[in-house]
Amino acid sequence: MTFVLDRAVGAEILKVLAAEPVTQLAIEVAAGAGQSAVVETRVSKTRFVATVKVSAEEQAKNGILSRAASDAGLTVFPYKKAAEGSERKRVIGFVSKVQWRWAFWTKQSWARQKARETPGEKLIRYRRLPESTSTKPQ
Repeated sequence: MTFVLDRAVGAEILKVLAAEPVTQLAIEVAAGAGQSAVVETRVSKTRFVATVKVSAEEQAKNGILSRAASDAGLTVFPYKKAAEGSERKRVIGFVSKVQWRWAFWTKQSWARQKARETPGEKLIRYRRLPESTSTKPQ
């Protein structure tokens, strides 16, 4: 008998086998959070998910959900918004001639818009770009 673990099998394992322990942990956290805590469960594309909800006021005043999760043995991290946490600068336009040629050669739907966003005047945008941004030696 051969058993091959692929994404579909992994997703099924996470959906079915993890449902009971995840639900029990969510119930334990909700019990520690008090009477107003609500547990919601759902199945996403790849895994079973349990959510514990409390009112924003209770969490803000007393940190009730954070405390309950810590008491249940979970590690609590502060939430950081993606926009604030990202130090990566958004690039507008193409960054190299290689990228420009690839986008138009493979007929990417966004190529024309990105070409327009590239800094410079209409006829010199492409000429100003470096050949490549690669750090590999030539």
